[in-house]
Amino acid sequence: MAGYAYQVDAERALLRTSYISSFSPIPALNRTDADVVMYFLLNEASYLGPVFDPWFEATIPVPFNDTYLITDGGASNGFTYSPNKNASVMACTQQTQYCNHDSSRCSALTGVCPEGQPSPTKAMLKEQLQLNKKQEAIFSRLWLAAWQSDMYQAAGLPVGTDLLASSAAPGLTPALPDNQWILEMQHNFILGLISMQMQVMQYATGPPDTNDFQYLTRPNANESWMCNNQVVQNTGYTSFSELGLVLVFVIGGCIILVNQLISAIFGTKIGPLPKNEWDRFYNLSLVLHEQDPAPTSDSNSSVQQVAKLDEKVPPLRRATN
Repeated sequence: MAGYAYQVDAERALLRTSYISSFSPIPALNRTDADVVMYFLLNEASYLGPVFDPWFEATIPVPFNDTYLITDGGASNGFTYSPNKNASVMACTQQTQYCNHDSSRCSALTGVCPEGQPSPTKAMLKEQLQLNKKQEAIFSRLWLAAWQSDMYQAAGLPVGTDLLASSAAPGLTPALPDNQWILEMQHNFILGLISMQMQVMQYATGPPDTNDFQYLTRPNANESWMCNNQVVQNTGYTSFSELGLVLVFVIGGCIILVNQLISAIFGTKIGPLPKNEWDRFYNLSLVLHEQDPAPTSDSNSSVQQVAKLDEKVPPLRRATN
């Protein structure tokens, strides 16, 4: 396809379900406990350095005469590097396991289809996981999301857009790291998880395109309760504690009310003294230091000394504003 340096095609062989598989693996690739997914990469990229990653391997030098890139240190020795093969193949296996947290029971690691069936069987649900009726409904919902979000489905994005290496294509691209194939598979797995989360959420919200609602089948009575119990994190809203908000208003209101009652009872307001009152305090301290009266055990003498000092400093007044 023109415009893309990479094209990817995925094929899968599901465990014991050959009738919905896209190929039959040879004995060397066949697994009895996992699904097999094969990725075919068509690589038409040109690299500024040799690539030793086994899936993107490109070590064939090609003369390159762009003076700007050569002098800029892009193409070493005046060469770019082409893929060793036009098509590379990578085979992967995937296993799925389902667990019941309440009973601490799990199914065996196997293909995405339990017991080789395209849908979960009641025997598998009851005997292996010991699920109740509501858990069976949840399991069916999660199984469908997992089925539609496996490694094969995640690779079904528009051609050439689902690879991390595509961010630098088309045209000349920097050399890729030796573990690029690992990075690509990790990226593919993350895309599958995102797809599964979206499908679980859209079970309650419906698809983003309202035109698709005509194709939906409404859940039955045993499943509709899940629509009203769906909890999804949404950055468009902010959560807060109603109890904390009530306590702030109640305690704050009580403080304001007590302050007003004290003012009404004592005819004054509690608050900081104005600057001129602090100045009087300062003047009084100076007078006390200047007089420095000697300590005495005579209480009448002490009262007379304080009275004389008090005559030199105007009386203090509380602020009334």
